[in-house]
This record gives sequence, structure tokens and C-alpha cells, in this order.
Amino acid sequence: MSQEFTTFEIEKRLGIQRNLLAQWLMRGYIVPSVSRATGLGTKNLFSRNDLYKISLFKMLVETGIRRDEAKDYIGINFQWVGGGPKDNKFAVCYRRGKGIGVTLEMELVKEPPTVFRREGGGWTLVIDLLSIKEEVDGKLE
Repeated sequence: MSQEFTTFEIEKRLGIQRNLLAQWLMRGYIVPSVSRATGLGTKNLFSRNDLYKISLFKMLVETGIRRDEAKDYIGINFQWVGGGPKDNKFAVCYRRGKGIGVTLEMELVKEPPTVFRREGGGWTLVIDLLSIKEEVDGKLE
């Protein structure tokens, strides 16, 4: 049986202010996968995977990544994170710019990379996806 979460529950369990979440929804940075509110009396309903993505989005924004860029990095299906020895645990996000335009790229890896690519004024960010998943799961219990 799948769980569904409202914006109120997200505020209560994850500590994300409802007005901040409402801004992210209104601007399309976050999209509920279960049900989108269509008017009075309806609610946005989020899956557990959505909550992982919201936590990742919040972490990226707090790291200094622009919200429109952070949106491009949250398309991860956390169902496949940390479930077994062959599953990916880390996301490596790259942003390249200056001269080639802005190129966003992400790859999922089992171990954190030892060499960081930083060319042309870009940046690299390594995210421990499993720790995000475990933190959210802990808050939902």
C-alpha cells in the first residue's frame, strides 16, 4: 500500500515551511506525482519518492544552486537507491559554462568519485542519495 502525503504533512514531518513549498509548486520546481490540487477542496498529494526529491531540492538550493537548475537534478527515482549492492548510492552533478553555454549533467555512481571535474568555470557536487533517503525515512516513522 502506497503512502500519500499532503503539504501539511510535509511541513510537519520534513520541516519545510508550507509557503516555501507552495512557491516551489507554483513555479513548477516541485510536482506532486499522486495528485495535483485543481481548486478549492482539493489537495496536492505526494508519494514517498516525491518527499525524497523535495528534500534533495531543498538541499541543492541551500547549497547555492539556483532553483531552476536544481529542478533539473531531482528527476531521480529513489526506489533504486541503496536497495542492494548493485544499486547506486551517489549522484554526481556537473555544471559547465563559459564559452560552451550552460550544460547540466548528472550521473549516478556506486562510490563517490575521486577526481572532480572543474573545467571552464563549472562546478561539481557529489550527493549522498542514500543519506537523504534514510533521513526522510527516519522522519516518516
